[in-house]
Amino acid sequence: MTDQQIMEQFQQMNRQTTEQFQQMNERMDQKFQQMNEQTDQKFQQMNEQMDQKFQQMNQQTAEQFQQMDQKFQQMNQQVTEQFQIVLEEIDKSEQRTSQLILQRISKLEMKIEHDVTKKIEVLFDNYKLTHEKQWELERRVDKLEQIVEALQNKTA
Repeated sequence: MTDQQIMEQFQQMNRQTTEQFQQMNERMDQKFQQMNEQTDQKFQQMNEQMDQKFQQMNQQTAEQFQQMDQKFQQMNQQVTEQFQIVLEEIDKSEQRTSQLILQRISKLEMKIEHDVTKKIEVLFDNYKLTHEKQWELERRVDKLEQIVEALQNKTA
């Protein structure tokens, strides 16, 4: 194998490694985009649900004011209780959303840590192995050149 062939093989390996890194980056970008879209959808759904609940509560409150004008104290107590329930539900929803986001972030960090880091380490090990093989081949070529030179000197 000639030096040029070795260099071509090394360059090909280098291109392949670069392509693999690029593909991995593209896949990671796609996953991040998907997660962002899913998170945006969840927030949108929660906003719509909260808007619907507020609309329902406002409608109920208006109807109760119209129907129970003589019983203001009783109605005031009911509205206060309903408002507290809605606030508790909102707090619960916010807590669940925060937990979901933290879980997804944690899962993503674990995936990056376990999958991507391992792949990078394997690629780096292959890169080192390629260089070690190249150095071994260079050493062998140097020895062969010395042997050829010694044989040429003997025959001359």
